[in-house]
Amino acid sequence: MAAFGSLALLIALALAAYNLLAGAVALRLIATGQPAPISPERLADTARRAGIAGFVAVTAAAFALIWSVFANDFSITYIMEHSNRALPRPTSSPRCGAVRRAPCCCGPGCSLRMDSSCG
Repeated sequence: MAAFGSLALLIALALAAYNLLAGAVALRLIATGQPAPISPERLADTARRAGIAGFVAVTAAAFALIWSVFANDFSITYIMEHSNRALPRPTSSPRCGAVRRAPCCCGPGCSLRMDSSCG
């Protein structure tokens, strides 16, 4: 999964570079009105699509990192430095008392207390 994440980030970098260059060229062609072999509007549209594809590539890289965290893939330096096998797995509903919450500002009898169901 580490190779997939790295590849996704490299693709995102290339798409961002194309987005910048194509957008700048399209803007210049539109501003000056110079004739060009490709329509400036079409070039601007491809730059916009490259930006969207870059977002998808970065999202895929983030997914790969999250997947590696849950798979305990310690070949990635970030996971090796910030995780270990002893950490508990996250649950969908935390048990009562598992999460400390701040007391309500209204007082002890307030019905808005976040941890009142733990009684």
